[in-house]
Amino acid sequence: MPPLFIAGPSLCMLVTTVTSAVLMPAIGVATLGGAIGFGALVGVGYLGSTAVNMAINPLVLRPLAYGFLSASYFLVASILISIVLFLVG
Repeated sequence: MPPLFIAGPSLCMLVTTVTSAVLMPAIGVATLGGAIGFGALVGVGYLGSTAVNMAINPLVLRPLAYGFLSASYFLVASILISIVLFLVG
């Protein structure tokens, strides 16, 4: 497996984590429920919609299945990132 398939997603999630760490205090996320809501909003609104959009192309055999599978991963990851950032920060 090429290193890009390991390093690429890790780097992208690092960027997402840093961005969330900057945005959460800027918009005043002050509770665990707020952090979960923030993670869900980012996960669905940005990450999930981008994953589904990128999957819709002629090279993917089942684009919607692939897109929604990827989107669900990003949704869960975004919520977990937000929870961890809230608990650490």
